[in-house]
Amino acid sequence: MYVSPTYRLRLYRDFKAIDPKDPYSVIRYYEQYEEALNTLDLDEYLDCTLGYTDALFEADEYGRHIVMCDHLIELVMRESMTYFGGEDIFAKLLFRKGVTYYNLNDHENALRVFKSVAKIAPNNPQTSILLYSCLRQETPPKRLKFRAWGLLFFLLSAVSAGTGGLVIQPFYPDWMNISTIITIVLFVLGGFIYLYGELDHYLWCKKTVHKWTVLT
Repeated sequence: MYVSPTYRLRLYRDFKAIDPKDPYSVIRYYEQYEEALNTLDLDEYLDCTLGYTDALFEADEYGRHIVMCDHLIELVMRESMTYFGGEDIFAKLLFRKGVTYYNLNDHENALRVFKSVAKIAPNNPQTSILLYSCLRQETPPKRLKFRAWGLLFFLLSAVSAGTGGLVIQPFYPDWMNISTIITIVLFVLGGFIYLYGELDHYLWCKKTVHKWTVLT
């Protein structure tokens, strides 16, 4: 498709005149003139397509946003571009893609993307926060084991309390104090085991994020 230089200039100028705080207008203009915008010079095309991609994110069009992030990541890799507009464009696109997965509650893919971001931009505090949040959502076998044991002791304490009230108190009142102590001990043990498992997972998350963002 041939587009005259004058028309390309007008396309780019009109796109830049749109308020970026109005993502729907950005999306509407880009999609209306997408074929013509594809003929712009690389820097102008990248500028417009980044604006469109950001607008998709702001408009909660997360599925389309991921598609455009992949397209732009492929483009900047093919053109061997590192910085655009004073920013690490590759890291920025990866980070936005990770945030989109996170907003979709796809923590597995979000974690995978944020790990890649950490390798190229390890000192980004936002990446550390989101990596930690993704890890906190995980339930590894060790965490599940602590939860299971904790819930088992809670259940045993409930059985003990029921037995004390229905059997021991009416028929063996002299044993009631011991029954109460057993119930309390079982409940406290359940709480301790459950909380210890959560604390262990919390510390593991912190250690893992530190390793990925500092020692990479």
